[in-house]
Amino acid sequence: MLRAMRRFAPGFELYTARSLLARDFDGTLEALAKLGYREVEGSDLFGRTPAEARRRFDALGLAAPSWHAFLDPENGAALDEAIERAATLGARYLVAATAKELVSFGPKGVALREDLPADGYRGIAAFLNRAGERCARAGLAFAYHNHHVELRPVEPGRSGLELLLAETDPARVGFELDLCWTVAGGADPAALFQAHAGRFPLCHAKDTNARGEDLDVGSGLVDFDRALAAAERGGVRHVFVERDTEEDPLRTAARGYAGLARWWSQPPGV
Repeated sequence: MLRAMRRFAPGFELYTARSLLARDFDGTLEALAKLGYREVEGSDLFGRTPAEARRRFDALGLAAPSWHAFLDPENGAALDEAIERAATLGARYLVAATAKELVSFGPKGVALREDLPADGYRGIAAFLNRAGERCARAGLAFAYHNHHVELRPVEPGRSGLELLLAETDPARVGFELDLCWTVAGGADPAALFQAHAGRFPLCHAKDTNARGEDLDVGSGLVDFDRALAAAERGGVRHVFVERDTEEDPLRTAARGYAGLARWWSQPPGV
């Protein structure tokens, strides 16, 4: 009875285990399925075609309700390819992993820009609206995944993420709220879920500390009980355990599943 009341169960972001998947794609998926996962999300197929990966997912009882892509506003073919890949995998959502305008290349490698002005975010919003329209014509929903930089104020009283929410069409653009990066950016995930109900169909679950580092679920500052209760009320449909830092991917997966499953087993409102 309790499980039927919940809208989502723990899913797993495959980027978390990228080194394991590169070495043993089938075995790593089997290990995730044995932990109890039934949903996955990713961006890399590790040499498999979308059809081959879909068959492996199906054989293990896994579904991929959403899939990530790195999109370029000036490359329409990349969006078309991402749509085709997501559709073949059986995904309902195509997710923009970040915005090209936020990526910078420097002496320390790839980083996300902290200094993008409001007009830059308006340009991102315009592209998201176009991409969302293209996805809708193909039968897919479209979403954008945030990092900490979007929580920086870009106008009085408004962050980059708030600007994107305001400047995109709710019927065409959703968002995947990353709990770790939202807290690391100084914002409250529960407040965002409440203020923008229906705009966040997807969520990434990882923890963070006072230094803004990513951690396993339950080992940092994120109040998952409060955030997930607000997420459910706000319309989140899929939650994916994730960690960018590969310290011990299967441990991350096990801790994340246990932490989220504990919450999921509680009656709504707890």
